[in-house]
Amino acid sequence: MAVSAPLAEGLAARRGAINAQVAQARLRQPQFDTARLRAFLENALDLALEAVARERPERIAPCTEALVRVAIDLVGSGRDAEPELTALWREVLPRFAHLIAPRPQAVAGALSNAVLEIARWPAARPEQWRARLAAVADSVQDTTTLRRVGQLLAWRAGLAHFRRPVLEMAAGIPDDLARAALDLPPGTDWARWREAALADPWLRLPGMEPAGFHKLGSFTGFGGVFAQPPKARVEDGGFLLRSGARHFRLHADRYGATPLPAAAEAWEAAAEPTRKFAPANALLQQSSWTAPDPQAISTQGSVLILSPWTHAIAVGPEPA
Repeated sequence: MAVSAPLAEGLAARRGAINAQVAQARLRQPQFDTARLRAFLENALDLALEAVARERPERIAPCTEALVRVAIDLVGSGRDAEPELTALWREVLPRFAHLIAPRPQAVAGALSNAVLEIARWPAARPEQWRARLAAVADSVQDTTTLRRVGQLLAWRAGLAHFRRPVLEMAAGIPDDLARAALDLPPGTDWARWREAALADPWLRLPGMEPAGFHKLGSFTGFGGVFAQPPKARVEDGGFLLRSGARHFRLHADRYGATPLPAAAEAWEAAAEPTRKFAPANALLQQSSWTAPDPQAISTQGSVLILSPWTHAIAVGPEPA
């Protein structure tokens, strides 16, 4: 496969420096696969560099050297094989040529790390993150805003544990950009929307579709989270889970649910649920629950469904 003219120009201009980078990589890792590096340059990096050439042609050579350095790191760590990474370089990086041109290694490295972090969460939606980020690229004019918007969209793509810190940080995002990133109706009061999202994880706002349930967790032997069917306690309006010797703090909201590791001391300090009940058929249907002997516990507007016969759980908004 032939490379584009900008990539050929950049490789020729910085041949010595790039060859030295590859030699160092092979010295560190004798098994370093130069064929995979070439494939990544042709299939992923090439499109980003073509976009840089249209934006800032005088930056072709330094951007080539810097982007190849990032590519070498990705190939050396095996992360170049991740489909989400290739999609990012092909679909998203070209849209940010105006930021890559002055800071190629920082921008390409940060976005690569971000999509790989999102993709490692089973319930996350990295394809949604990529699409929304690309859609607002023209309105992102500096790397600080890029970081803030990227984190906001990571929350929107399912990383529920980002909700509070991201929404507090997102006050620095211009209103029009925030509305566009989250696909909110024009004229939405961004400050009030943020306050509502901070106050109610399920965002029960007039005009919004009701939030649904998230089903997560499966047996660790099949790549899941829980070694045993989990048990639950409540803490500060949320849920703590115990499965075998491991403990988790469950973060859940309208956009996703993520169980993060927690200390055993947190479990010991948490309260036994006081609102425990057999879920009604309507709630089971809403949560698509099928396991026998379901139990539900609720706290401060959230409800968790679990069973001693399954490693899965479902979490969603408590019915009114």
